Amino acid sequence: MIELRYHGHSFIEIIAQDCRIYIDPFITNNPKCSLSFDDACNNKPNYIIVTHWHEDHVWDTINLCKNTWAQLITTYEIALWAKDQWVQEISEQWIWWVVSYTDYLRVKFTAALHSWWSMIPWSTAAWVLVYLDEHTIFHAGDSWLTVEYKLLWEYETLSCAFLPIWDRYTMWVTDAVRAASMLKSQYIVPIHYNTWPDITADPVAFAREVMLNNYWVPKVLSPWQLLVLE
Repeated sequence: MIELRYHGHSFIEIIAQDCRIYIDPFITNNPKCSLSFDDACNNKPNYIIVTHWHEDHVWDTINLCKNTWAQLITTYEIALWAKDQWVQEISEQWIWWVVSYTDYLRVKFTAALHSWWSMIPWSTAAWVLVYLDEHTIFHAGDSWLTVEYKLLWEYETLSCAFLPIWDRYTMWVTDAVRAASMLKSQYIVPIHYNTWPDITADPVAFAREVMLNNYWVPKVLSPWQLLVLE
């Protein structure tokens, strides 16, 4: 059994067997986060995955790593930045490489199309695929609509896909619906919306369009709600 818990914005917590994973942990300054920084530390994550260097995805990463000794899994450029911050446990991955961390956990990054605004120079924004036994979880980080979603359809069968649905920095709701149509995923979960007034989107409208177009099963999660994969 795998638990996928939503903590607001794009912060996802994965619990599988004896492993706890944080993806894009944005806690401090996140008004929608359902977890305090102290609680996030007390949970003792084993791994922290960061998709790209934007503040609303990487903000708490360094302090979490230093307080928990979690291993940071990220792209090469972000790994170099984290090393400069004296993070000890780091795994730097290249795009499209698959790295095994346990006998049941593997991770792969793929390139995402996203602004470099405020990012580390020449840093690549990424999607991430987390393989846990027979389940594959996809987190799109921040991404615009791109034909690379079709590559995932060809190569991956997903148990759950987390897709950003707000347009100014990521995708318009209709574009996110189109992205959902390009995937083979049992569940589609919207993320990266309604954190602040200027990124307001309607997740129910997104879910309705996914269902009306006979794609996959949408799941709208409020902060702290979870999805269980058997």
